[in-house]
Amino acid sequence: MLKPMLALAAAGVAFTALVASPAMTSNATLTAQTTAAPAPTNAPASPAPTLPDGLKPLFAGITLSDAQIKQVASVHQKHMGAIGDSTAGMGAGAVDHRAEEAKELRTVLLPDQQKMYDANLAKVKASWTKKPGY
Repeated sequence: MLKPMLALAAAGVAFTALVASPAMTSNATLTAQTTAAPAPTNAPASPAPTLPDGLKPLFAGITLSDAQIKQVASVHQKHMGAIGDSTAGMGAGAVDHRAEEAKELRTVLLPDQQKMYDANLAKVKASWTKKPGY
């Protein structure tokens, strides 16, 4: 927005000089020079997105793109909100949300990544049933 305004202002100044200067002839050409603003050298780099801690076991050994990580975090956030709002607590409602979340997370992945995800999911599910005291 600032560049076009500066270019317009420079052209206006040059035009004023052309009209006000009696020494210029009618076949003189008008040129405006614009300079691009220098790129900021100390601009902070945006941090790379990270997986939520609770999902790291599901994605162990899988290299995700930044876009995939953002999608995974979004799906997880959606389901965590649904579980938190559930009146069923950690009962059947939460289990249903976890299963639905696992399905949605899988859709974010490429076919090769899905194979590793399926293996990781099986390990995680097995660990749920092996907890002492349950």
